[in-house]
Amino acid sequence: MNSKFLNKKRTSSEESSVEDEEEYEVENIVEKKLDVGNKQILYLIKWKGYSEKYNSWEPLSNLTNCLDMVDNFEYSREKEKNKVGKKINKNQSENKNPTSEGKKIAEKKVIITYKKI
Repeated sequence: MNSKFLNKKRTSSEESSVEDEEEYEVENIVEKKLDVGNKQILYLIKWKGYSEKYNSWEPLSNLTNCLDMVDNFEYSREKEKNKVGKKINKNQSENKNPTSEGKKIAEKKVIITYKKI
């Protein structure tokens, strides 16, 4: 996966003490979650050249230089979700058993999202 960069936003007080914005290279997007309090989606970022203990949750607004990585991450998640859903549907259709009265047993569609570690 091609690595991109993250722009760290700075407040005006930080800007006066630091001349240039720092950019950190993104190695991979590991996971995403919803920050309910701030009503925003956060992405767990693996930084290139740093161990996993330095992974951090970043809002989309900080990922302006690697939106293609975000798109690829979202596409992969959706593809995996659909793959899991199709496997479950296939297994359910193979295991359909009518009750003794000839009625079909109610089925529930279950979709499981696996967290990459």
